[in-house]
Amino acid sequence: RPCRKHWTGKKALASPVLGILLTFHTGLFVSLLVAGDQVAGSVIHAVLALLSWLLFLTKKKWCLEGDGEAGR
Repeated sequence: RPCRKHWTGKKALASPVLGILLTFHTGLFVSLLVAGDQVAGSVIHAVLALLSWLLFLTKKKWCLEGDGEAGR
């Protein structure tokens, strides 16, 4: 599991890192989509953007404050 007792202070690090990832991949997807010349790149970054958004929005489920145990 990504969040264990020795990771208790790391939740504060997860939010900015995931935020940077989702901003980068979402922005690059939109940029490639507007340019319209790199279909494969836009598909790859669309998938990565969706995964980044999914992780960012569900991080409270797998990384809880307090005891550091996931899923409680």
